[in-house]
Amino acid sequence: MKTREFLIALILTVAGVSIGWISSGRQAAADSPTTASAPVSQRANARPSVADLAAEMEKRRIAMRQADYNPLNAKLAEWSDREIIDALNASLTNPEVMLRSGAGSGLATQLWAEWMRRDFDAAITWFEELKPITLQIAVIGPIQTIWPPDKLEEGIQFAILHRELGDFGQIYVSAIAQRSSLGVGPLEALLTTMRDKEIPFYLSQPIPFPADFDFKNLVAGEEFRKLWDRGGAEMFIRGWSERDRDAAFDWLIENHGVGKLDALVPGKGLYQDHQQWLGGRISALDPDLRNEYFESNQRFWLNPGGKVAEFAKGVTDPEYLGKLRAVGVQSIAAGNVRPVMTMLEVIDDPEARLRLLETTPRPERTPSGSFDRMNEIFLRKTLAGWHAGPERINAIVHRFTSKP
Repeated sequence: MKTREFLIALILTVAGVSIGWISSGRQAAADSPTTASAPVSQRANARPSVADLAAEMEKRRIAMRQADYNPLNAKLAEWSDREIIDALNASLTNPEVMLRSGAGSGLATQLWAEWMRRDFDAAITWFEELKPITLQIAVIGPIQTIWPPDKLEEGIQFAILHRELGDFGQIYVSAIAQRSSLGVGPLEALLTTMRDKEIPFYLSQPIPFPADFDFKNLVAGEEFRKLWDRGGAEMFIRGWSERDRDAAFDWLIENHGVGKLDALVPGKGLYQDHQQWLGGRISALDPDLRNEYFESNQRFWLNPGGKVAEFAKGVTDPEYLGKLRAVGVQSIAAGNVRPVMTMLEVIDDPEARLRLLETTPRPERTPSGSFDRMNEIFLRKTLAGWHAGPERINAIVHRFTSKP
């Protein structure tokens, strides 16, 4: 039976496998009488290529993303349940395991994860009986990465009972995704439980909603209204906007105005398209709502990367477009030179572009960011292409490099 000695050996194996491989490799090379005289091409062929190593790393990354990943899987596969339990109990008194800087740090968590996979109820009972609480904290580790994916309902109850022990966010996210696949009713029941148990709903991970989830039915319910009031509803709006951004936009405008539109998120790699789409939707709103959105975003647009140029691409109202161009010109001082000059080039008359750069009032406060030498070179080159003379170019550049 593997006891403490086996545990220590396992720790040393885990901590030193790379060192041992390197050392043995070096020793074998030193002992080999042919190494020094072997042709370079033969030595190269004996090693894995960079592509082989890269493929191996990718395999490892894929494995680590699996819910049941355990770096000790291969070694523990041959162990009996009794041996897992003995090693786990022994780990609780081993400094190399319990100290964060120890060679076997995290080993107790992986042993417990393996036991949960084999006999979930027994492993949970053992955990509940651990005393003091510091031992539970040491064993629980990154709980969301080791929790069995087929035990999400039990995970909710465990998280509620032990909320003070760690971050259970991913368990909640996975449980919400699972309930969503069953429909709005089961999801609302989970949200009710989380509200009754006062579970904070600030989850950073995106929820993988099923493709046919009925968001309209969810947002129409009383439970979603309560979730909105206590915070946390935005993650559902984000999921909705990835599936039907127009429907999510309409619901937000009707129920919360323009103030919560930042809950809408673009699909992966579609940020610029999202800004253009958003500009088009805002441009079509009533003037009061358009102006409210402008006032609430003006400061953001003045900063580096404010994306006013991308937003303006979707705007058709001439008056509103003029206000956006003015903000864009003001943001040049923050370094937004290239996108703003591209935005101005849609104006057919180069003289009108130059007048806009010369006459737009300076912002009341200097935008954050910087107008560096590369920005100046690009601006001067663009102005010359618009047929501005040297004195005029110098005057325009001075507007964006001098303090108000």
